Amino acid sequence: MSDSKSLATIVSMVAEIETSLIENDGELSPRIEAILAEIDVKLPEKVENYAGIVARMQLAQEYYSDKAAQLTKMAKSAKAVEARCKENLVLAMEALGVKELMGTDTRFKLMETKSVSIDDETLIEESYKHTETIVSIEKKRIGEDLKAGVPVKGASLKINHHVKQFAKGPK
Repeated sequence: MSDSKSLATIVSMVAEIETSLIENDGELSPRIEAILAEIDVKLPEKVENYAGIVARMQLAQEYYSDKAAQLTKMAKSAKAVEARCKENLVLAMEALGVKELMGTDTRFKLMETKSVSIDDETLIEESYKHTETIVSIEKKRIGEDLKAGVPVKGASLKINHHVKQFAKGPK
């Protein structure tokens, strides 16, 4: 067999062992012995490789999360500078009493828009108001009750699987 086996191939080999055991009424055949020997050699190496990949991806995730935070901060700063420049243009046009400013290749025109400003909410008629009800489910509390044996209609504890890495201790 090849020296380079994926974890999926090793899992497939384990399934092959199971099938062979069933076909041979639980007897270990030379084929099963050979597969077991190969798995014993290859699996620890694969596990270490996966540990390396997991560690590398954790570092990559941290790096890119930090980078995304930096870029988001830069984008917010750029947006603030853009807003400030536009505000300065409006102030300049108002101070000069003009509706346009012309550059060599660019023209800025003072546009007028309308927006609603609520000066005093208490004076607004009820027909202009609506009430929003937000329903949120307290999953943490439900989980605590379910773990304590309290039945909760519409909810159950779900078994999830995840991998946790440990340093291999001495045998």
